[in-house]
Amino acid sequence: MRKIKISEGKRFLILMVSYWAFAIAWSWPATDGEWMYFMVFLQMAAMYFLPIMGALWMACSAISWLLSRHAGRSLD
Repeated sequence: MRKIKISEGKRFLILMVSYWAFAIAWSWPATDGEWMYFMVFLQMAAMYFLPIMGALWMACSAISWLLSRHAGRSLD
C-alpha cells in the first residue's frame, strides 16, 4: 500500500477547517439563524476551542517528530 505524505501546512489547514466546522455546528442551534447572535456565539466558540486546538496541534507535532526520529528519518 502506498504511503500518503501530507505536509504540515495541509495538516494545519485540515485541522483549522475541522475546528471551524465543529465551532459552527456547536453554536448554530443556539442562534435561531440570527446573524448577529451567530457571530457572537462563533467568537465564544473560538475563545473556548482555540486553546484546545493549539494544545492538540502541539501534541500532534511532538508525536510526529518523535515517531520520525524513532524511524531514523527527518520530516524536513
